[in-house]
Amino acid sequence: MEPQRKLYMIRLENGNSVILQAANAEEAVESSGLRCDAADVATWLGMTDVAEASWALMNAGFGPQNYTIRELQHFMCTVTLKNDGDFTLALESDEAQTEIDNDYPVLARTIASVPGDTMDLAIRQDHEARRHYDGIISSGVAAERARLAAL
Repeated sequence: MEPQRKLYMIRLENGNSVILQAANAEEAVESSGLRCDAADVATWLGMTDVAEASWALMNAGFGPQNYTIRELQHFMCTVTLKNDGDFTLALESDEAQTEIDNDYPVLARTIASVPGDTMDLAIRQDHEARRHYDGIISSGVAAERARLAAL
């Protein structure tokens, strides 16, 4: 009998996350590509600079890097087929959004700090409010991307 698989979220150093099923956390890390060797990849790609290969891997979400991992308890998303044949995924419950927010605390605090009137105006497409809102969010995204790099 196959072991029960759990749903894990791995928050990567580049700011992205991987959500996958695995029997345990170690298998999830292995399956995500975080254990590949940068020197082997550099050789395979014909690159002579292993540090450059390591940086490229990390930016793509693979190879050795800082990460956090945890089992998800609540997750729901919709998968929407687009006309170009690609897909978009969207979280579809407050519980799922909270699960993701747990791994992005700096961004969650940034979003929570945006005044309601700024957000309302940005949603209504007021250009000045939108630019202000986008600047606040961009700062939060940059800080969140840098958070795991500092570990």
